[in-house]
Amino acid sequence: MFDEGGSYVSSATGDNFRNYDEQVVNAAAGVVQAKLYAFPNVSLTPAMRDEETTCLIIGGKYNGSSTTTYYRVNVCPAAGQQSLKANGAYTVNITNVTAAGETDPGDAYDHTQLRMDYTLNE
Repeated sequence: MFDEGGSYVSSATGDNFRNYDEQVVNAAAGVVQAKLYAFPNVSLTPAMRDEETTCLIIGGKYNGSSTTTYYRVNVCPAAGQQSLKANGAYTVNITNVTAAGETDPGDAYDHTQLRMDYTLNE
């Protein structure tokens, strides 16, 4: 897992999620561009705390804070089912962050509330 500067971050609570430690992350002008492979997945009723929905853990600094906090973002429309296709390309656009995230990436994975608004482009 990586923070917004591209530094590797491990979970203090144990890795109950997949880390991509060879992932390259570029941050410039408020934009983070990264690529990773995820297996095709279908989840008819994705939830914030389920273990079936493919998600990203995103680190960032909320509202000018110097502390990096972490957020879970399910890779599906916020109010819809997940249908990730083989060789698909998806873009997550974060449009608003409503509160600081969790201080630990593992806690963000387990968190039940969505603390940001986003859209998903296929």
